[in-house]
Amino acid sequence: MHAKQFSKSFIKKKLTQTQIFDMPEDLIKAFVLQRTYIRIKQLNDDLRTEQLNCKRCLTSKRKPIKKMKKMIT
Repeated sequence: MHAKQFSKSFIKKKLTQTQIFDMPEDLIKAFVLQRTYIRIKQLNDDLRTEQLNCKRCLTSKRKPIKKMKKMIT
């Protein structure tokens, strides 16, 4: 099963521990992949806007790379 087969509402819905344990392994993998994919996409979007801000104003104190490192750790 691919993560794309799930509806957005299903992914957004918070799952309890018991629900996760009842889920088949493929479904769990796809769910986790989808969550990480959404996270990475958000990071990319943040970086893109961050870089645009830096290009607009060279004196800006914002440093996209440092922000990225903070979010990962």
